[in-house]
Amino acid sequence: MKSNYLIKILIKILFLLYMSCYAAIANDVVIDAKEVNISEKGNIIEAAGSVIIKDNNDIKITGDNAKYNKLEQLLEITGNVKYIDTLKNINLQSNKILFYRDLKKIYSFNNTEINLLDENYDKVILNAKAKNSFIDQNKLIFELNESVIINDYLNEYEVFSEKILYNQLLGKINSDSETKIN
Repeated sequence: MKSNYLIKILIKILFLLYMSCYAAIANDVVIDAKEVNISEKGNIIEAAGSVIIKDNNDIKITGDNAKYNKLEQLLEITGNVKYIDTLKNINLQSNKILFYRDLKKIYSFNNTEINLLDENYDKVILNAKAKNSFIDQNKLIFELNESVIINDYLNEYEVFSEKILYNQLLGKINSDSETKIN
């Protein structure tokens, strides 16, 4: 009788240990590359050559080079960057991105293209091109800057501007500069 009680307690302790280890692993990123350098007691990771980064199960980022600052939760990826978020249905390509993991904010630089996909993740419903962008994944707000072109395939229109703020939740586009709509 007493041994059954001890076994149940031991199972609960092992389960709690497993869950805490799983949560710690799930909070980190997995970086795969041809070359990886770790410094500053594991807080800085630099990777080069066919870099693949996985953040939980929803986000995958590829590029030529990456630097991850674990303390700041900042990923900097350069060269042929592709960012895929299957939970938010966002596909982004750029020359460089900064991804603040804890804030869920992305800054992209130099020739950015963003595709928003349908819920089945097989059809582009909105395509946006700009030189630079900012994405707040929590609020689903996109700020696009310099030579912006948006193609909304659902509503069949095209927007040209120098700066556009797009709210995905509301499906609303704001522009405070000269704008042309086809």
